[in-house]
Amino acid sequence: MSWNSIFNESLTLINATDDRRFIPVEIGSANGGQVAIVASNPNARSTWFLACTVAIVATYIEPAIATTPPSDVLRQRIGLGKYKQIDVPSGINFPYQIRLDVPHWHRSLDVQVWERRIIPTDRQMLTASAAGQNEFALSFAPTQPEATELYINGIKATYGSEYRIEGDRLLWFGEMPLESTDEIEILDLL
Repeated sequence: MSWNSIFNESLTLINATDDRRFIPVEIGSANGGQVAIVASNPNARSTWFLACTVAIVATYIEPAIATTPPSDVLRQRIGLGKYKQIDVPSGINFPYQIRLDVPHWHRSLDVQVWERRIIPTDRQMLTASAAGQNEFALSFAPTQPEATELYINGIKATYGSEYRIEGDRLLWFGEMPLESTDEIEILDLL
């Protein structure tokens, strides 16, 4: 899966003043499972290290919180002239918005943003029929089980130490016992 450029501009921050800490700049929407960003300033002083902070702004899929307004679901600092690759959190609605918070001392900033769509070839939602269930039947048999991703209530589990796949069976051996209310999602990325 390749990277697609979604933003490549030189920003001129005309509203930048010394009394505002950060100037918000809306980049636009994205659909990728990963985002990469680099920001540089040809007029930067040698003592400047921070280019900006990037925020992924979205609503959550979870029905209990899906009605809340979009909020920052992830924030990362971007070093000046440093390439940063970011995994977009699971459990959010797509498309999401990208916002940069630029420090007031930058009067201009060259920004490039790319997205990479990670589209699973197979996806299945699982339900524990009883508390403590640790074996699940899958509707597919991954050819490379280590290329799967398992999410429990939106938190990524680690293959080999928390779960394993044998054929079309998922085996859970994580420390946290699974409950019937847990949202369990398995993705095959190959």
